[in-house]
Amino acid sequence: MKKKLALAVCWYDETQWNNMKELDPGAMYDSYESWRKNANRAVNEMKKAGHEIKKVSIRADAFREWCKERGMEPNGDARSAYASWKLQERAD
Repeated sequence: MKKKLALAVCWYDETQWNNMKELDPGAMYDSYESWRKNANRAVNEMKKAGHEIKKVSIRADAFREWCKERGMEPNGDARSAYASWKLQERAD
């Protein structure tokens, strides 16, 4: 039986969300509450669609360093890649 692939979703507490907003101000919601509400809605929709979701806690300082090591801008694509990388690291 084939193992279901889990989707990594970036997850932040309010402090880390504010720190991430400093890294990529245009990409984040206006407030932590708005982000959290929309993130929870998106997670619920993905679960209803049959996906396994793994919330991955993100720390801005570690993310910034990870991007620097790889020559990546700290944007949405990098956040997605980082969450997937962290999820894989947890699985190993």
